[in-house]
Amino acid sequence: MILMAWKLLVPLQVQRNEDKSTTLKLADFGLAKHAARPIFTVCGTPTYVAPEILSEKGYGLQVDMWAAGVILYILLCGFPPFRSPERDQDELFSIIQLGHFEFLAPYWDNISDAAKDLVSRLLVVDPQKRSTAHQVLQHPWIETVGKTGTLTLQKEASTSSEGPSRSLHKKGAEVAL
Repeated sequence: MILMAWKLLVPLQVQRNEDKSTTLKLADFGLAKHAARPIFTVCGTPTYVAPEILSEKGYGLQVDMWAAGVILYILLCGFPPFRSPERDQDELFSIIQLGHFEFLAPYWDNISDAAKDLVSRLLVVDPQKRSTAHQVLQHPWIETVGKTGTLTLQKEASTSSEGPSRSLHKKGAEVAL
């Protein structure tokens, strides 16, 4: 088995099959690297970068699980879990390294506890305690969605591209995975 770390996993690189199945594909291997040993290259998109990349002590496959957690958080509420109020990159990196995030009301009020649990298992600062891809695939929320192929949002849910200041409301929407 070849172990690859994408290192630059962002929503644009996650693609769905044309048959609209629940199978997702990853695109753009530009920064991907064989991860048999720790990687020391500092790279990534600021919003999605894992704390261990910022610490410059070496990292592996778990950086992609962190990025998957950030992407999932954004997909569920519409804005990233880690934000700098002043849009300052150094401040953002400090916030990421602390790993403190919240499920802010009203944006998360109608999101299931199982979905929140999965996000919480992915956004763990210690990469050894972070969920692996195998664990994510066995998570109850993923297993439920995987069986139906869709996630139905029964209640009104708010999403925003820039956090609480802007919101877009969806009601009874189906999101194909």
